[in-house]
Amino acid sequence: MCLASVSSKKPKSTGTGWKTFQKIRGRRGRYRPSIMYVMGEYFLAGIWYRAMYTPKGLKKNPAGLDYSPGFHIFLNKKNAVAAVRTGEIVRKVSYRGAHTLGEGQRGYLGGPQVVANSIMIMPARSK
Repeated sequence: MCLASVSSKKPKSTGTGWKTFQKIRGRRGRYRPSIMYVMGEYFLAGIWYRAMYTPKGLKKNPAGLDYSPGFHIFLNKKNAVAAVRTGEIVRKVSYRGAHTLGEGQRGYLGGPQVVANSIMIMPARSK
């Protein structure tokens, strides 16, 4: 996921948003971010995860923008739902260490987003 534009306005450093995850068969309660450079890693709800950083030498995203890497988080559930592809779900996440605010690429990744250093998948509410 990449930003198409970056705002000069700084985001709140902590907050909540939405992220898409792959459904993992036979792994209830485990989630894999939909777009991830290291496949096979699972995330569990209720645990903070720190973003992996890109190798040295990668300074710009595919849109030619220069911003620090991290977890890309949708600020609106509607945009996250629109980004869901086959085999994916949307989960609410808490974030901290947000450093970049911007707009996602038009099309299925559109809408306002923050890029943050850490996320935690919010535990499902008990019924």
